[in-house]
Amino acid sequence: AARLRSRLPGTRREVVVPVGVDPAELARASGDEFRRRSGLDGFVLSVGRLEDLKNQLSLVEALRDDPAPLVLIGRANPLQPGYARALARAALARPRTLLLTGLPRPLVLSAMAAASVHVLPSWFETAGLASLEAAALGCAVVASDRGYARAFLGDDALYCDPADPGSILCAVREARRRGPSPPLRARVLERFTEAAAAEAQARVYAEVLG
Repeated sequence: AARLRSRLPGTRREVVVPVGVDPAELARASGDEFRRRSGLDGFVLSVGRLEDLKNQLSLVEALRDDPAPLVLIGRANPLQPGYARALARAALARPRTLLLTGLPRPLVLSAMAAASVHVLPSWFETAGLASLEAAALGCAVVASDRGYARAFLGDDALYCDPADPGSILCAVREARRRGPSPPLRARVLERFTEAAAAEAQARVYAEVLG
């Protein structure tokens, strides 16, 4: 809202409608299935489209010498096939790294429920829906310091500079040390839900149409 006011002088009023998770869907998620299929538990996870904006290559580089298993889940951006190929090569070169594409939604949520840390070191995020879902499923969260993730996650997440692999590594290690944030999980499930977003949007339409 502050950015809109600064970019659009004369704005009289704005309403922020947050993105939201589906608590009922998340309640059905269990980490057991992903643990069984992958043989991994307590790993570092990043869920997002495979593209330069999401910056997965820097995450692999940051954790190059870290012993933690790393799981990358997402579909390749069809406009950036070269990035997906480079990421596949980087994943193959790092021990205990899985790059998974085309995973069905329930298995993606199962991975989130099994992971210890979820990392989204993007060059820009509005909120980062994957971060909200991961927080609700019990992950410690590392988010980018670019964009607006802090407005959603507050001080209950760790933040990294996407341009600095050292910053990413430090944030991941600190998140692993701290563990998940119960206050963040509760806040996501109370305030950042699909129902809350729908209600806020409906109020805006009702006010405008009235």
